[in-house]
Amino acid sequence: MNTRILIQFTAVAHAGTITEAAKRLNIAQPALSHAIATLEEELGVKLFDRHPRGVELTEAGSILLERSQPILEQLESAKVAVREVDANPTGRVGIALPASVANVLTRPLFEAVRTRYEKIHLVFEEGLTGHLIRWLRSGHIDLMIDFDVEPLSEFDSKPLFREDLFLTGANLDINQSIRFKELGNYPMFLPSKEHAMGRAISEYEAQLGITLNRIPASAAVHPLLSLLEAGLGYAIAPWSMIYDRVAAGKLSARKILEPGITRTAFLLHRRSPAMTTAARMVHDLVLDATTIAHKEGKWRGTVLSRDATEPNVLPHERQN
Repeated sequence: MNTRILIQFTAVAHAGTITEAAKRLNIAQPALSHAIATLEEELGVKLFDRHPRGVELTEAGSILLERSQPILEQLESAKVAVREVDANPTGRVGIALPASVANVLTRPLFEAVRTRYEKIHLVFEEGLTGHLIRWLRSGHIDLMIDFDVEPLSEFDSKPLFREDLFLTGANLDINQSIRFKELGNYPMFLPSKEHAMGRAISEYEAQLGITLNRIPASAAVHPLLSLLEAGLGYAIAPWSMIYDRVAAGKLSARKILEPGITRTAFLLHRRSPAMTTAARMVHDLVLDATTIAHKEGKWRGTVLSRDATEPNVLPHERQN
């Protein structure tokens, strides 16, 4: 006796005729008659009394119906619960973002999750890229965005966005570009090679034979922005980090050309254990939020498709 035969038996019991039950089940009447006869033979009892107008449950049939219905109801409830996992996922999802990315993705991502999946508890973490990978490896977070990552077997990574980089500071000529070789004229706060931005800048210097004018100090994003606004130096930054301050007149920016320099953001998660349903939903919403930030002019560069692959090229060969 299996679930299918129980469904067929209860259908006959409720319909009162095998012909009507067969229509409801969308199966042939002879096949249903044979299934009921086989069930009676297996149990060794008569389940229905047959008569010209249809069938009626015997005492044994009534007992089987009484016991079968709760089982079938529980199975149906289980199916609904499983489907609802995808429809209404629950649980904590931690996502770590570099500070510049957090500046443009936090709001649209939060609003999308809150609107579509109100039972997901979204936890935002922010930090420099050198720290985030350790959080992902330890399981403290489920998702993270990092830049120009090296392939690692323990992580799945998808290219998300190729961002343009700008010279930024106070009192720059606006709406003008600047050649990379001219950057040496500006004293700059630059990150160390521990972080993705620092590695990318060093690669460009090496390829072009240029040494930039480094201020002997380093700062996290928010202290750095304060230093820049005070006119104490300059920096290389993505538009996502400065768009709001440029709009407010606190900073200005010039796009770097000849060569134009970029870096690529990747969305990462651990391969094992597999992402929860809630994490998968947030993962997809990150892609949507990226598109929104780009369309709103808050993140300048190129949105990469979900199936895109990042070519292996030297920094000076990358296109804007």
